[in-house]
Amino acid sequence: VDDVAVDDVEEDVNVVVPDATVVDNVAVVDVDDAVDVVVSDAVV
Repeated sequence: VDDVAVDDVEEDVNVVVPDATVVDNVAVVDVDDAVDVVVSDAVV
């Protein structure tokens, strides 16, 4: 499930980043946290 998980992560990141850009710094921090968690899951 490697390639599939990585593709899903990229899609999720693309969707989340525009939302964060609209909402300022607090949202960006949340995105960073979410990305760290999702990437870890994908790598495993």
